[in-house]
Amino acid sequence: MPLSHQKRTPWRISGKSDAGLVRPGNEDAFYCAGTTGGFFAVADGVGGLEYGDRASTAAVEYVRVFFEKITFPLAERPDFSALYRQIDKKIDALGDELSGGFGIATTLDIVVDGGNGTVHCAHVGDGGLFLFRDNTLVRLSEEHTMAAAEIAAGNRDFPLAYNNTLTRALGVGIECEPQVFSLKTNPGDRILAATDGVTRMLDAEKIEKILGDPKGTPESIAAKLIISANEAGGNDNSTAVVACIF
Repeated sequence: MPLSHQKRTPWRISGKSDAGLVRPGNEDAFYCAGTTGGFFAVADGVGGLEYGDRASTAAVEYVRVFFEKITFPLAERPDFSALYRQIDKKIDALGDELSGGFGIATTLDIVVDGGNGTVHCAHVGDGGLFLFRDNTLVRLSEEHTMAAAEIAAGNRDFPLAYNNTLTRALGVGIECEPQVFSLKTNPGDRILAATDGVTRMLDAEKIEKILGDPKGTPESIAAKLIISANEAGGNDNSTAVVACIF
């Protein structure tokens, strides 16, 4: 990948993860390349399949190894499609090894520094990438579920299980093509990557309020999101990674 002559995006990053109050273990995983590093990733092992924790950990570890070989900021957007296909093959192989052919799967969100305030993002699954700017929360990522597909088609009468049925994920042979986009950030922006244990337990207004804390740091905001998800019931594992742009 070509060397960049751009300046590093001035951000500070922190993340937090918790098993919640219902699940016996935590099948989420995340990685931040240091508080001012060049990338971060969040993954959520798919429920209903075994070894969700192994799937999410493997995906995040692959991202770590891939991007730690690269000098930031990037001169161009990574080939996220190729990267996700590589990770998908790794998850498939791990699933064959662990589950005897039943498979394992995970979601995956990646955010990397493109320099001069630009970030490059990739997303697969039902987690979320959000931008908080000018006191307003905007969801940047699609929701890759059967429910979202039905709603997009104008149908709101569908089984409740569709809310938790993924149309894209890494592993188990389903679509793994990521949603890919780049974003020009401004000073004061806050970027959130969160699993559905946060986004389903907290409505947009609550997430917006937490991200909008004028005294908030990445550490305190991530912690508050997890605490709030547990206070709302903690029905699922919850993970939040927050980047504050300076």
